[in-house]
Amino acid sequence: MPPASEVDKPIVALTGASGFLGRYLVAALHQAGYRVRILTRRDPHHTLWAGIDLEVVPGTLEDQQALDRLCLGVQAVVHGAGLIKARSRDDFLAVNRDGAGRLARAVSRLSPNAYFLLISSLAARHPELSYYSESKLAGEEIVSAILPHDRLGILRPPAIYGPGDQETLVLFKLAKGPLALLGQPRGSRLAIIHAEDAARAVAALTQARLSGRWSLADQRPTGYDFGELLKVAADTLGARPTYIQIPPALIHVAGAASEYWGRITGRVVMLTRGKAREITHKDWGVDPQDLPPADVWIPQITMPAGIAATARWYRSQNLV
Repeated sequence: MPPASEVDKPIVALTGASGFLGRYLVAALHQAGYRVRILTRRDPHHTLWAGIDLEVVPGTLEDQQALDRLCLGVQAVVHGAGLIKARSRDDFLAVNRDGAGRLARAVSRLSPNAYFLLISSLAARHPELSYYSESKLAGEEIVSAILPHDRLGILRPPAIYGPGDQETLVLFKLAKGPLALLGQPRGSRLAIIHAEDAARAVAALTQARLSGRWSLADQRPTGYDFGELLKVAADTLGARPTYIQIPPALIHVAGAASEYWGRITGRVVMLTRGKAREITHKDWGVDPQDLPPADVWIPQITMPAGIAATARWYRSQNLV
């Protein structure tokens, strides 16, 4: 039983709590006044969750009984779980599309008045690039077909970074030098957002029950040149790397080779032909008109401050 102080709080069901962004989401939703109920396959614990009394539902997106327990009696659902790397298109769709649909149907049956927020990806606007981007758009489409649009929000964050992230660690390792390889073509734009800001946006949209499809970004939604991000990280780390521009064709060759290696070894690899197409796509900026209304949410962490703080955290963990 939850403590008496928690009983009267609205319940938000959260998937993906054990992931990088999910750890921040638990804290942000709790801070927003929710009692947080999470779906997890392992015992949850994180320093960000100190003092938070979580309701835990053991299970996965494939477990319908667990999804039913997760969704019963909730006022809101935040679906943050998903795959960012997989062996095949079918594996991506099984989680990012079918898992989202299974959860949406559980909400529709058991808590039909609940607000549902799907955390998708900016990659969904270009489903032709990769199986990942295709599966994220498919997830948006399936929940839109199941749930009423006035209680459905879809959020497309860009690249999310911050302390604890293992995927953007490569940027900081590149910045440490001596050679910083620039894989994005010249003139490319990459929108980014700190995990704390992304989590606050999710909490704000959930509180406002804001329907529609929204993107996120920091104070420069049109994005940054990758070299600019590397330079800020390098300056924080006291490094002076030599910057080398890699031809896009070489990125595609590396993606094909990595994908082939994954097939023969049975490993799930991040760099694939699809990921190479994502990396070499020139416009990952965000139209400012696609951001949530300013009276609901605005970003607070600037790129220089966020990158510097993240670099210091990686260094404190002896990762760079």
